[in-house]
Amino acid sequence: MDKSEELQLLEPTMRAKQELQLDILASEAAVETILDVIDGIYNGSLDPGSDSLRTIIPSRPGHAETSEVMAAADTLRSWHTTGRVTDGKRRREALAALEALDLSLAFYLPPDDSPRATCSAPPSDREIAQGGHENPMAHHRHVVLLFQFPI
Repeated sequence: MDKSEELQLLEPTMRAKQELQLDILASEAAVETILDVIDGIYNGSLDPGSDSLRTIIPSRPGHAETSEVMAAADTLRSWHTTGRVTDGKRRREALAALEALDLSLAFYLPPDDSPRATCSAPPSDREIAQGGHENPMAHHRHVVLLFQFPI
């Protein structure tokens, strides 16, 4: 197989990945979920290996991959807090940051084998206050990303 045939085969996958990333950036809830997960990794409440394919060692901020992920998260957070610009240089930076996080496929899947049709939004503050959802991120942290991205 030559290079052009390989590119033709990969083009639909690359296009789908780019569309997924653009849809993620278009969703405020999705970006907030990603940032919450990254925060959880750095504060030790989440396992770094379950959400990113990068080697993240929160206790070693000087570690090369950890530094890259931290920088990408900072870029994504800055983009998110300064108006979520969806075109031009700022969007390209946000896309590059999302790419640098190298989220695993497991990040996009529900934490159990529940059908996608039953996936719902994270519990509301009221539901959490009523109990049963001590850690709202534990069960629903990724579901928000599934609502329009069939796999």
